[in-house]
Amino acid sequence: MIDPEKFYKNEDNASPERKKFIWRKIYSGIETENFFKGIESRSYILGAATAVIVLLAAIGLFSIVNQISEKHEPEIVKLNETYSVTLAKLERLTDNVKSYSHETNIDEILIAKKDNLKGIDQEITELNKGNGNDDLSYLKQLHLLELYRIKLKLIEDIIIMGEK
Repeated sequence: MIDPEKFYKNEDNASPERKKFIWRKIYSGIETENFFKGIESRSYILGAATAVIVLLAAIGLFSIVNQISEKHEPEIVKLNETYSVTLAKLERLTDNVKSYSHETNIDEILIAKKDNLKGIDQEITELNKGNGNDDLSYLKQLHLLELYRIKLKLIEDIIIMGEK
């Protein structure tokens, strides 16, 4: 076994004052209070700014692509979307329509018209579901336009009946 007396002498060991001095320097070199002092703030700020710029660029690119794709849609597809949205808003008005007349005949007609409206909605949904909005065949577009006209007329009749 190695004898420590052969390698170290008592003079080689640090004195208690020297040990205190060394440990004070070590503790002063270690800062535990401020985490960000060790991080270079300039690189942190540049990284955060770059992340924000990339995010804004991605959002801008997405909106530009979306606008370009909407501009290249055929007019008939835009027309179908306009009819659908407008009639859906008008149809919400018919949900609250009630006949103020005491005649049961008008109430029955109102119920029948609402049932017809549901049937037309189903037919429009089936026509759109089968081939999507991108089908531009002339006959299907004419059929859709006719269904929209009938639906509009029914909504108008229901609203007028509710006013009577």
